[in-house]
Amino acid sequence: MNQCTYRQLYDALLDYQGDHAYADVLLPWLQANTDQHLWLRSINQREGKPIPSVKEDELWDLYALSRVFDLLLLRFQDGGAEADWDGPHISTNEFMEFTKAIGLTVVTPTSYSAFYHEVVKVELSDKLSRAPAIKAYRWPCVMSGNLLILRGGVELISGANILSPGVAENSTLYWTYRRKGRPHQDLSHGWGSNCKRTFCTVWT
Repeated sequence: MNQCTYRQLYDALLDYQGDHAYADVLLPWLQANTDQHLWLRSINQREGKPIPSVKEDELWDLYALSRVFDLLLLRFQDGGAEADWDGPHISTNEFMEFTKAIGLTVVTPTSYSAFYHEVVKVELSDKLSRAPAIKAYRWPCVMSGNLLILRGGVELISGANILSPGVAENSTLYWTYRRKGRPHQDLSHGWGSNCKRTFCTVWT
């Protein structure tokens, strides 16, 4: 595999100015890269404890794919410092269709988990010690077998003794290149063209 395949898709999404990103960008890319799902599905079949082993160049590919997802998620986020661009025009159903087409699995666990979920919004319950409960999904969780590709973005209802809205919603989100309205930090920030070293650092 070659991360340039996903880099080309990333650049195409950045350059696209229309209102139908799935039909105009994602679908043609899928049709031109019909082998992508074979590689991602092969990860599901590998043994691991519990995560399957992947080669160094595959780590680069997975990171490049994460950058594509960072762009696709912008449409489902609230405004912030990058609110001048809402992100590619794509619906939740189109997002899921693309995800499944490249060989990944979409899951929406009914119970909140810090592993599966990224907190987008917290609504306080009148019960101070109420455990966090999912009120709504902004976007689903994405898996490749036991390998977590993308945490699902969720709105929660929680007791104030369990989650603080100001902290849960606004703390820095690490290992993420781009989000709207929330601090984020990725090891590739500031690396410029020296990205291969960053791919290895982030995913090992």
